[in-house]
Amino acid sequence: MAVSRNGTFTVYGLAATDEPCIRYVGMTRQTLASRTNRHRSGARAGEPSPKADWVRSVLSRGADILAVALQRNAEPDAEDYWINALARKGADLLNARSGGESGFCLSDGARARMAEAQSVLQRLPERIERNRASNRTTFAKPEVKSRMSEMRTAIMARPEVRAKLTAAAHARWTRPGERESLSEACRGRKLAGDHPFLRVQGESNPRARLSEENVRSIRARCANRERHAVVAADFGVSRSLIGAIHRRELWPNVD
Repeated sequence: MAVSRNGTFTVYGLAATDEPCIRYVGMTRQTLASRTNRHRSGARAGEPSPKADWVRSVLSRGADILAVALQRNAEPDAEDYWINALARKGADLLNARSGGESGFCLSDGARARMAEAQSVLQRLPERIERNRASNRTTFAKPEVKSRMSEMRTAIMARPEVRAKLTAAAHARWTRPGERESLSEACRGRKLAGDHPFLRVQGESNPRARLSEENVRSIRARCANRERHAVVAADFGVSRSLIGAIHRRELWPNVD
């Protein structure tokens, strides 16, 4: 990225080589050539904005865009001044924001265009995956986990939150048949239908460390009076797990 030699701001206007009018006002510390290249590359990459749509239309008809310096060594609020000044003279600017003496604010049309563009971006598969990866990285940080834990503790300490949770639990337990179905789930019985407390058993469980063939082999070796510690070492599990499989407390559906 090329930066101007003195590092100051330059207010510039974008125009098409085949049109004698400024369509966009910006401010940058980069050189005008570098900033113009960024406008071109953003439009070619599919940037969703009125300015990018205009740049694409200019390039598609064989013309090009150029940046004209309006003010060098500009103050931070100079961009607002030039947008207002050109707008008062009737310039058809593509800036998403409209100025005013009371400050700089988004126009209603610009807000709608920005919301629509943001909605389109958020639905892109690559943006969804990038957001998920960013969230996984963020929430894996120890300091973030600590803050989240503190927030949960503070929320759970609120009387109104505890009252809502108590009311929800009471409503759930008073539903007809709820207690009976929960008892059946705790005893490991198969429930009819899709019950939220029903555990996925056997190889269908994504956390299963053994297969049905492993279970059959374990039971056969235990039947031959092999030591549970030896069998457990061979399969990389605990002795208590081998004992539970031998007694059919686990994997009871495997013969």
